[in-house]
Amino acid sequence: LISALEQWNGRDGRDPVIFQAQASMDLARDDKLLSLCNAAGVRDLFVGIETSNEEALKETRKRQNLNQDLVALSEKMTRAGLYLTAGMMLGFDSDHLDCFERQFAFGMLLPVVMLRVTVVTASVGSALHMRMEREGRLVPNNGSELYSGSDLWTNIIPANMTRAQLAEGAQWLVRELMAPDNAIKRFDRLAELLGSAPDHHRRDQVSAQAIGSRGGALQLMRKAAKDAGGRRVIETVLEHSKRRPEIASDLSSVLTTYLNTYINSNGELIDSGASIASINMA
Repeated sequence: LISALEQWNGRDGRDPVIFQAQASMDLARDDKLLSLCNAAGVRDLFVGIETSNEEALKETRKRQNLNQDLVALSEKMTRAGLYLTAGMMLGFDSDHLDCFERQFAFGMLLPVVMLRVTVVTASVGSALHMRMEREGRLVPNNGSELYSGSDLWTNIIPANMTRAQLAEGAQWLVRELMAPDNAIKRFDRLAELLGSAPDHHRRDQVSAQAIGSRGGALQLMRKAAKDAGGRRVIETVLEHSKRRPEIASDLSSVLTTYLNTYINSNGELIDSGASIASINMA
């Protein structure tokens, strides 16, 4: 399929299409497939990096991430022309209260702006759900189990912290990762490493649909620019786009996603700078 897309995308007068995909970290070990992804127009890739905690990876049998330099693999995929969104997870049985700061330090090493933080939850019917029920660690929530974790509250009792500590720590991690100065550091690394798309995928002319979405992005930027931190991020991305125009559209896409996350549903800006020490240690 990806070979066929490479022959079709942006050729014979067709407008180029940017594809989003999801893959495991195994992709970084396949140089041919990485090259094909770039040639076919795959630019936006979600990967489950999860954690730097080797014990947690063993616990969840995430073998493809075990004994690997996840930072180096992420950098390799970025150099190949993929800008990553990475999933990070907290609340494994081997996680203690230091996991939040450890995940923050790990995340800041990655050339990844968008880091999606989730907590371990037990989905109905899963092996984990059954084990948690046997161990008396399942928290009943009046039939809303299908949506557990969406607010960073788990439906299980963690092994080494309270549910409140896990939720507060996860919220702290999101705030710190999305804080403008921290995001800028990851934008800098992304702009340094990101490989460009093939020439026939980069065009000056854009479709009406793209123009419409760009207009929405401009509205978002105007809103974010009212905040000093948001304005710093926008200015940083504009500077990188001038320096590397061949990846300007990629940086714009990442910036739009970041700003959507930075501005919450009430239109207020995320308050960064909270201390991990503020988490209830009781």
